[in-house]
Amino acid sequence: MQLSAEEARVVGSLAEKALATPQYYPLTHNALVNACNQSNNRDPVVSYDAATVDAALDGLRAKGMARIIHAGGGNRTTKYRHVMDEALGLDPRELALVAVLLLRGPQTLNELRARTERLADFDGSGGLEHDLERLAERDEPLIVLHEREPGRREPRYSTPLVSTTPIPAGKTRHRTLRVAALGDDEMDEQQRELLRGVIVPGGTSNIFRTLVRHPGLFRRWMPFGGKLLNGKLPARERELAILRVGWLCQSEYEWGQHVPIGRAAGLTDEEIGRIPSGAAAHGWSELDRTILTATDELHTDACVGDASWARLSEEYDEKQRIELVMVVGHYHLVSFALNSFGVQREEGVVGLPEG
Repeated sequence: MQLSAEEARVVGSLAEKALATPQYYPLTHNALVNACNQSNNRDPVVSYDAATVDAALDGLRAKGMARIIHAGGGNRTTKYRHVMDEALGLDPRELALVAVLLLRGPQTLNELRARTERLADFDGSGGLEHDLERLAERDEPLIVLHEREPGRREPRYSTPLVSTTPIPAGKTRHRTLRVAALGDDEMDEQQRELLRGVIVPGGTSNIFRTLVRHPGLFRRWMPFGGKLLNGKLPARERELAILRVGWLCQSEYEWGQHVPIGRAAGLTDEEIGRIPSGAAAHGWSELDRTILTATDELHTDACVGDASWARLSEEYDEKQRIELVMVVGHYHLVSFALNSFGVQREEGVVGLPEG
């Protein structure tokens, strides 16, 4: 089971309130919207409207994670409660850990200890670590411990329940060569003409030498890809989305080719280094978070969520919004092809970072 970013926020908020303030639980609709949008104990901070919360509740009910308590029988208003503990078989301590990870993204052991203190009694760090290990060792793990990232002092835990969780280390794609790049002596005149001006010494070549095996398709693909690389989206934000796609698809070639393009567009090495952690990582601007979240939503749900679309509408005009969706879709297509054909990186091109 995977939850969208909105579903994760809604069910995480319900679980947190059930543990922290049981006297005010279950929650009314207004209280639930406010719980999702509160500025403390949330990362990222969002601004969901009622329709966004309703859509998330519909998804959670379909997944057996939330229920409605209708007005009547002593209730003056309709209220909402989670059943995540029932659906996943969680005790109160395990529920607290999962809820905090849903609300705050990847966290260190010390961060989890501090943020779950008011929700459950873990009898010291040993108890908390024991619960984390138990959740990680389930047949379908609810906790993943990631390798320590460069620049960080401690490793972090995340939950694979939320769709923006980074892909665990070691999950790689097919990289055995299946469709070889054409050598100079293997091309016909049509293929040489199509590649004229495309391939430069020391630059990207294997992708083009592979795809030109289908000249008719190559001829029509190149102008479209070129338009997206020179369109209306700011280059830095375009490359942020492309690199996130490369990571989500575990496309080593795509990632390696766009790291230098991203640097040239204004992404710092530190920013590139936290793209695998997605929107949950600390340090992003609100727009960056929105782009990463929208990219993840397209990857997992094939649709940008209402909240992300509303935030994008505050920054981008209609053509830019259309273009962002097309960029994400196009580089999924490219990643699919690169992974499936086994296109090999050129010498000196970086591979995927550790998960």
